[in-house]
Amino acid sequence: MFDTQINLDPPTLPVPVSILNDMVRLANIVAELYDMDDCEVSITICDDNTIHDLNRQYRHIDAPTDVLSFAFAESDIIAPDGLPVILGQIVISYDHAAVQATSYNHSLQRELLFLETHGLLHLLGYDHFYDDERIIMEQTQLDILRRFGL
Repeated sequence: MFDTQINLDPPTLPVPVSILNDMVRLANIVAELYDMDDCEVSITICDDNTIHDLNRQYRHIDAPTDVLSFAFAESDIIAPDGLPVILGQIVISYDHAAVQATSYNHSLQRELLFLETHGLLHLLGYDHFYDDERIIMEQTQLDILRRFGL
């Protein structure tokens, strides 16, 4: 079973429950595509101040960003028998998502799901430092969103 934990930080962020449910459904689609049984992912939707602090602390970039991924499965930590493998944590800036949704002329739902997909693919080892990696990652993101129905 794939488990998705979603947190709002602060809890007053105006993310509709329908979008949170869509995010769980999207994570399950990715889990099925990549045969990820007995795995867990944590997603935090936060404000720009929080993601700015995280970006500064972990990437040494003194600016907010739209999404950060912290892959735990890449470490040498192995889950004890019977416990799920924790893939990692995805942190998404609600503020950035709202601005980008407007600027790309699509819904907040699509932007949050796009950023979630991007973060999940990073946890699975995808990257976009080089053009060939970027092309593969972008195509994979679009394929997943199509499977979801976007």
